Amino acid sequence: MKYCGIDAASKRSQFCVIDGEDERIWEGPVEMSEASIKKALKWLKKEKLSCVVETGSSSEWLCKVMESLGHKIVIIDARKAKAAVNSRGKKTDRTDARSLAHICRTGFYTAVHRKSDKSRELRSKMTARSVVQK
Repeated sequence: MKYCGIDAASKRSQFCVIDGEDERIWEGPVEMSEASIKKALKWLKKEKLSCVVETGSSSEWLCKVMESLGHKIVIIDARKAKAAVNSRGKKTDRTDARSLAHICRTGFYTAVHRKSDKSRELRSKMTARSVVQK
């Protein structure tokens, strides 16, 4: 089994893939487009990853892309993961992705509830309505 930590950002995210022995297999920045992610993970062939990404604005979109490629991905609570991520030295996108991959391998994380597309759409409409009313 291979494990992946993704430090997600709006334009370019940092990926880190490790094996069961916590050895880095691959890491690097990937543009945030479905085509770029697919191309970056092409080397896996049919092997599937178990991934984690912290809560954020692009997390749900990233989950949909990774799941469409057959990978398992979990969104984890960023506040609870912060202690583990910050304890591994200097904070960079690369070290964050490495820490997230390690968290994925150990299973030491708190997953957040993923809302349905319908629920997120309704929330967006309610927010827009509230703004218009104000």
